[in-house]
Amino acid sequence: MSIADKLAIIAENEQRVYGAGKQEGYNKGYTEGKKEGVTEGHTTGYNEGYQAYYDWFWDNFQQNGNRTDYSYAFANWDKFEECFKPKYDIKPTGSITNMFRQSRQYVSIPTLCERAGITLDFSGVTSFSDFLYDTAFYRVGVIDCSSATSLSLAFNMATSLKTIDKLIVHEGITNYSNCFANSISLVNIIIEGTIAGTGIYLTAHTKLTHDSLFGKEVTAEEAATLPSTNVVELNGKYYYGGIIIALKDYSGTSTTKTITLGTTNLAKLTDSEKAIATERGWTLA
Repeated sequence: MSIADKLAIIAENEQRVYGAGKQEGYNKGYTEGKKEGVTEGHTTGYNEGYQAYYDWFWDNFQQNGNRTDYSYAFANWDKFEECFKPKYDIKPTGSITNMFRQSRQYVSIPTLCERAGITLDFSGVTSFSDFLYDTAFYRVGVIDCSSATSLSLAFNMATSLKTIDKLIVHEGITNYSNCFANSISLVNIIIEGTIAGTGIYLTAHTKLTHDSLFGKEVTAEEAATLPSTNVVELNGKYYYGGIIIALKDYSGTSTTKTITLGTTNLAKLTDSEKAIATERGWTLA
């Protein structure tokens, strides 16, 4: 075979290899490109579809952010953590009876609100009766009761509740009957405002901390920034946010009131701390 014939064969084979490689590259590129396009298209379509459904549901459920009646709104939501993703801030007015009734997932409401990027404002609520009835929530945020006249049954049957970040009360709330009934897991609570009404029974709430019952120690600098009605100075130290500190001062009047803490909780308080209540005309039971 001459050199010219050999060169011709080499050129022919080279073209064949090149052609096969080109076709293989084209096929692979097409297949991968198609797969990537389908995947991207599916993802985009799913996300757009989910967003459309999310907008439709919450626009209707929350009346485009104008809903104010939340009685029974989230009652019996079994998959509360998965489903509670409001689009708008929640600001109910009037009664919120059974708002979260029997939502049985162990969750923190502030954490879920933060995830959704919304606020939960109770300042316009007049009645909180059973709003956490038989729920599994372990933490609720700020419960602003500035428009309420009664807290009867407010935390009734909130058996898993451990922390109330802040409960804002005022002298116009005259009825605390069964406010904390059966919420016996309660450990931490901060009170702001003045407790003037009766009906608080905490005998079974033996997990309450000293700070919840009397108040937590704060620095003088911190005390100066806090509501003066919820700060006391005792033995050169400042305390803030406890139940005892929030009791209305009836000294100098004929009025006497009783708050029932129970022997276990009373044992957590010093005589000086208990005297804050008794000097204000309260009987500790």
